Amino acid sequence: MRNKYIKLIVSIYLALLVIGTIVYYFIPKEKLIEAQAAISSRETQKRFIAVFDNITALPKMKLEGDRNIESYTFNYEGNALRIMNENNKKQIFVDKKSISDNKVEVYVYKASSALGGIDITDKIKGPSIEMINNYLNIEYEKKEYKYTVFPKDITITQFYERDKSKMYSQYSGGGTCIIYIKVPKDLVILHDEEIKYVE
Repeated sequence: MRNKYIKLIVSIYLALLVIGTIVYYFIPKEKLIEAQAAISSRETQKRFIAVFDNITALPKMKLEGDRNIESYTFNYEGNALRIMNENNKKQIFVDKKSISDNKVEVYVYKASSALGGIDITDKIKGPSIEMINNYLNIEYEKKEYKYTVFPKDITITQFYERDKSKMYSQYSGGGTCIIYIKVPKDLVILHDEEIKYVE
């Protein structure tokens, strides 16, 4: 009885190897993954530019359920605010409201991210946003992502080549983000040389 199961498992494994070998000879040898990654990258770039060009639409997009947007609201009674963002102040947009409602609203658009041609957007956290006294602190997670690349011919070479896989690692500073901040009309933003104002 035991030999039957062993024979069945070996037969299934051999059948999978044969199918894998046949598939290997029929799929394109190169540029398949590169082409998919390039299309994905182009789409991501288009979307990023569209958001960049229409930054004031982020609150509406958030209400419509866009998963790439996070929002924060802080009650703030002060007259001046300093925005602390060591990574990239050029991606911060500040919009002065028509009223003084003592609320600072922050919208973070997190662009899709790929690593080795694989979509890892869900694995990358957006920046943490905190109001500390008269500082709006924006801090990005620094994390190393590791991944392994296996060649397409692994079904054929797995037994006679020592190690065909390659390990890669890459650091991510929280992905590419656009930050849109709505502030009360009379609030003064300190040290705002690198911050863009929405007109």
